[in-house]
Amino acid sequence: MIDMTGHDLPQHVQALEAAKRGEYGRARTLLSQLPDGPPWTLVRADPEIFRYRKNPEDLKIEQEYNLSWGIDPAFLVITPDEERAKPAIERTVGRIQCVTGSGREQADWENNAGYSTDYDEDTPNSSRIYQSDAGPIVRADTKTQLSPERGYSMLRILVDEIIAENVRALIIYPPAGIARGNRWSPPPVSAQPQEPRPQALFIARFVTVDIGDGRRYLGEEYLGTDGKWTMDKLAARQWPLTTAIGDLASLAETLRDHDDPAVNGQPACRTLDA
Repeated sequence: MIDMTGHDLPQHVQALEAAKRGEYGRARTLLSQLPDGPPWTLVRADPEIFRYRKNPEDLKIEQEYNLSWGIDPAFLVITPDEERAKPAIERTVGRIQCVTGSGREQADWENNAGYSTDYDEDTPNSSRIYQSDAGPIVRADTKTQLSPERGYSMLRILVDEIIAENVRALIIYPPAGIARGNRWSPPPVSAQPQEPRPQALFIARFVTVDIGDGRRYLGEEYLGTDGKWTMDKLAARQWPLTTAIGDLASLAETLRDHDDPAVNGQPACRTLDA
């Protein structure tokens, strides 16, 4: 099992054995009996989690030729406390969506930059959470191409997020034929009244940034306090909402004369969070 302590407690081993027999209630009971300890001692993953469909000859060939495992990653989280595990699982889905074939977790802006034909930099088509009688299932669509680097990176993200919530859990691959229910809905928006964020007027423009591999990232620049363009909003010049829009529109118009429309969007006055 993925082991952060150097040993597995008896409850971990027994819970895994019960889960493999389909005795998920028994597995949850055993996990609930784990002694209190540091959060990283409470989470384990099946060491065979990526080998459930593979025979030894397949694995030998893949290891020799460095081929991918040919499956979509999926993780069944068995835990006696699903409510406390939910935030961790929801964060995991967002993060594994950004894991490339090489196992690197991209930043959000990179993931939004567009499709790459380079497998090492390609990311999953989608990632979702499903509910089952055994527990929540995290699944990603990697077009049935799962490299060891990507698989272990996704698993590590899930383990780390569950550790952060201090939850007892066992992670296995969903067995064939397990009943998969509805997708989890996004968490409900808090009913508590939210304080409105202060706003201001900015002069901004969209810019296209080449990040390599033929991909481009659509970002936003703001007119800075020094009169130069910046992507740092904190360094941008701000005008109060009481400022005459016509005056700012005229300033934006003068800046348009210096822009290359093929690369940058035309400047405009915008109301944004300060």
